[in-house]
Amino acid sequence: MSKVPENRIRIAGKSIPMEKFCEKRALRRLQMNNNNKDSEETQKLFLPQFELIYLCSGFGLLNNYCCPWIVRLLLEFIDKEWEVFNKGATKFNNCVKAEQLLWLFLRAICLGKMGEFHESFGIFQKIIRSESPALRYGQYGYLFPCAHLELALILDEINPSELKKVVLLDKALAYKGYGLETRTRLRIHSAMNKLEEGRKYRKN
Repeated sequence: MSKVPENRIRIAGKSIPMEKFCEKRALRRLQMNNNNKDSEETQKLFLPQFELIYLCSGFGLLNNYCCPWIVRLLLEFIDKEWEVFNKGATKFNNCVKAEQLLWLFLRAICLGKMGEFHESFGIFQKIIRSESPALRYGQYGYLFPCAHLELALILDEINPSELKKVVLLDKALAYKGYGLETRTRLRIHSAMNKLEEGRKYRKN
């Protein structure tokens, strides 16, 4: 993990956003274990591979209702990993508020893919209510605009004519200064285009 920062590539003096993201996660793990140098055990990050799958639109490949048994297994795995991670964090006296939000976010994504829209909706709302300056501008700050994005997509599934989803997407775009902002904003604009196409189709 300590070698990750020095292996970053710069093109024309600029960092590749995903490599910068990986560097921050590596530094996060080093920070989490910095106060436990005498311990033979180390604490791992919470499911960074699932985080990357979401950020690279991997969950989008699992269309709603198509593979519920696969998503159910993913959800069970995510919950078990959180239980293990949380126990380790308690042991090392680490603050895991940000990781808890990631766990809730991944749960909500899986529940939405299983068609449990109301439960998923409630979790995303909980994430948004948990926003604070420290979390908003921290490493997991992208979770807040993405939570607004996912809420809008759920509303579109429940009620395509619901106008509130447009407000949610506007709120998602209002966030600035967080990691992987460009990638997230592209996804938001893509969702806006999709909703607009759906509106025109229903109108015709």
